Amino acid sequence: MGVSEQIQDALRQGQTTEQILELLKSKGLSEANARKFIERAQAVAASGSASAPPPAPASGRGLRSPTQVRKPAATEDDEEGDGGTWMMVQGSFFFLLGLLGTVLTYVLARPGGRFVLLYGAIAWGFLAFGVGLLRFLRVRDSRPFPALAVGASSVLPVLIMIGIYINTTRTRSQRKAAAVQLVRDEEKRRGIESTAGAPLDPISAYIVIVKAGGADSKAQREAVWRLGEMGPRARDAVPALLVALKSPSVEVRRGSAEALMKIDGPNPAVVTAVKALFGDVSLDVWSALIGDFARKGDPDAQRVLVSKLEDSYLWSRERACGILGTLRENPGFAAPPIIARLKTEIDWRVRIGCARALGDLGHPSPEARAVLQGLAASNGHADLIKAAKESLAKLETAVR
Repeated sequence: MGVSEQIQDALRQGQTTEQILELLKSKGLSEANARKFIERAQAVAASGSASAPPPAPASGRGLRSPTQVRKPAATEDDEEGDGGTWMMVQGSFFFLLGLLGTVLTYVLARPGGRFVLLYGAIAWGFLAFGVGLLRFLRVRDSRPFPALAVGASSVLPVLIMIGIYINTTRTRSQRKAAAVQLVRDEEKRRGIESTAGAPLDPISAYIVIVKAGGADSKAQREAVWRLGEMGPRARDAVPALLVALKSPSVEVRRGSAEALMKIDGPNPAVVTAVKALFGDVSLDVWSALIGDFARKGDPDAQRVLVSKLEDSYLWSRERACGILGTLRENPGFAAPPIIARLKTEIDWRVRIGCARALGDLGHPSPEARAVLQGLAASNGHADLIKAAKESLAKLETAVR
C-alpha cells in the first residue's frame, strides 16, 4: 500500500493528524514531507466527496473521512523529492564514464605510452549511485525503480566513448597515410623508384622525421642516431641534419652533430656547422663535441676548451678540466692551463676535477707534482685532499 493510500485509510478510520504524522515519521519521512502528504491526501479526499456532507472533525486539525480515494498523479516520495533517482543517474553516468575512459585511453595508448586512470569519476560515481539507491530503497513502496533514467545515463557514456574511439582511429589513420606519403615524396626526390605496397626506404623515413622538427623530439633523436649509424650511405640526410643542429632539443642538437661527423666528417661545411656548437649554451652539447676535436689537435677546439676554464658557470670549468685530462697525447698543452686553474680556483668541486685531470693526464712535471703535493698537505676539503693524493700516486706510477 502506498503512502497516500495509507493516509487516506487512516483518515477513514478517524485518526487525527498528529497520529498520522507520527506514523509517517516512524516510516522514515521528515515532518515537513509528512505534512505535505497529509495535506495532499486531504485535498484529494475533499475533491472526491464534494457532494457529501463533511463528517465531524476528529480533532482540532479538521480531518475528514473521504468516501472516494484516488492516488495523486505525482508525489514527493522522500525529502529529496525524487526517491534518489537523480543521484543514481549521476552516479551511473560518471562511474561508466570514468571506467570506459580509462579502458579507452589504455587501448589507444601507444606501446610503452601512458594512459589516464580516471579514478575520481569512478569513485564519485560509485558512491553517488550507492547513495541514490539507498534513498530509493526507503520509498520503494511508493514508486517503481527508475530503470529508464538509469539506463539512459548508462548508455550515454558508451556512446561518447565509441565516438571518441572512432574519431581517434580515423585521425591516426589519416596521419599515418600522410606520413607514408611524405616518405614516398622523399623517395621520389632522392630518385628512388617505389611501387604501391613496397616497403618504405628507411633513410627517407628518417629524413622525414628529422625534418618534422620538434613535434616529437623522442622520434627525432632516434632518427638522427639511426642515420649516424648508417654512416656515409646516409649522405642524403646531411641537409636535414644541418637544420636539426638548431633544434630546441639538447639531445637532437648533440645527436645531429655526432651523426654529421659520422656521415660526412671531412666535409668543410659540416665541420664548420658542428664547430659552431662549441658555443652552445648546453654543457652537454659543447662538451660532447669539443673533446673529439681537441684530441685530434684542432686549434679552435683547444682554444675554446682553455677559455672554458674561465667560464662563470662552475660546472663548465669542471667539465673543461676533465676534458683536458683526456688529452694524453698532448700533455704539454693540457697540463699548464689545468695547473693555472688550480692555483686560482676557489670552488672545491672544480679543484677536485682539475686535480683528477692532472692524474689522468699522466704528466709528472715538477709543476704538476708541486701543486698536487700542496693540495694533499692542505687543510682543505677531504675529497680534494683524497683526489690530490690519488693523482700523485698516478704520476708516480707514470714515472716508473
